[in-house]
Amino acid sequence: MANNNLKTVRGYLIELPEEFRGKALKNMINPDLMVDSLSEALGAGLKKWETTPEGHDYWQVLFFNLRKAEPEKALRIPENQTIPPGDLINMKKVLEFNSEI
Repeated sequence: MANNNLKTVRGYLIELPEEFRGKALKNMINPDLMVDSLSEALGAGLKKWETTPEGHDYWQVLFFNLRKAEPEKALRIPENQTIPPGDLINMKKVLEFNSEI
């Protein structure tokens, strides 16, 4: 089955709103890598987030917000669970929850 969502990292990053687009393109390292979503482009196409001027938390918040908008990629979060940016303990709980469903 062909994946009709495949585009290059650059092809997805140029779809970001202007406030994020320039920063993402400036930090891009894999422009021609083929990916199937905007969140994947952000995760696989940029420098290590912590090495960018914006920092890890900036990209992590954007990444998770993009994932929420991509239902086929989104993690299911238990109703009583929230994930503040950088909270690895809660993220581990969410990953465990998803592995059980």
